Amino acid sequence: MSAIQFIRSYSSTRSSCWEATCEPVYRNAETGQFLVPAEEHVPDSKVIKATALQGYALAEYREGLEKDPTYLPWVEQYVTHFRQIVVPRYPSLFGSEVSFITLSTINHP
Repeated sequence: MSAIQFIRSYSSTRSSCWEATCEPVYRNAETGQFLVPAEEHVPDSKVIKATALQGYALAEYREGLEKDPTYLPWVEQYVTHFRQIVVPRYPSLFGSEVSFITLSTINHP
């Protein structure tokens, strides 16, 4: 699962950007729900540990907000991370059914 948000930067060393914050999920075979593994939650809480989250800038406004953004390759890198790290870490949680959502466009704020 992921949340995509616009991050406005007022720093001269960091561009404003669209960022995806992703969390590891598995599909519960009984309910069909996508859930975050219990060990990735803060104990006795629904809060997800910061170490479980992956944040990626998807597009940066390197030349200012009035220009088109520069698109970045992080989505493909997250998919690779998911396939090589997350799925092997939780083999019992993932059957042969693993799907991905691909972002085709990011709109200007």
